[in-house]
Amino acid sequence: MSFFTLFPFPFTPTFARSLLSIAKLDELQIWATLLFYAVLIDVADTVANEFEIEAEKISIEMLFCSFSYFNHAYNQDL
Repeated sequence: MSFFTLFPFPFTPTFARSLLSIAKLDELQIWATLLFYAVLIDVADTVANEFEIEAEKISIEMLFCSFSYFNHAYNQDL
């Protein structure tokens, strides 16, 4: 009788592969978040340059929230 048939759950190779894939997904999520934040900072800098104000006065959170308003207006052809 095999060890894996006696203790099938946490010790199987499939479980080990799934833990590895979860770790890779976490790493991917962190990289995606950092990339999105870098793009958001770049957009904030561009907006500040267009309005000729300091970049520190642009709220990153409000800029992020305005994306949904822009998307809705763009899709409505306003």
